[in-house]
Amino acid sequence: MQGTVPNTGGQGKPQNAPDSETRLDGNKVVLEEQMMKMTDARMNYDAAVTFYQKSLGLLRMAAKAPGR
Repeated sequence: MQGTVPNTGGQGKPQNAPDSETRLDGNKVVLEEQMMKMTDARMNYDAAVTFYQKSLGLLRMAAKAPGR
């Protein structure tokens, strides 16, 4: 299928980020980067939940009978 393979710049080789680290056991995971990504994802999740709760509250208020 066309468009399913990411573009690697025509070289066909994966490119490492300039700040990537490789340990002696071959592990390339940088814990600090993963913690930053996790924090960012949590902040986005919290913002989405807050938006959803406020929107739901507005819908409930709009659905109430007048004077209640």
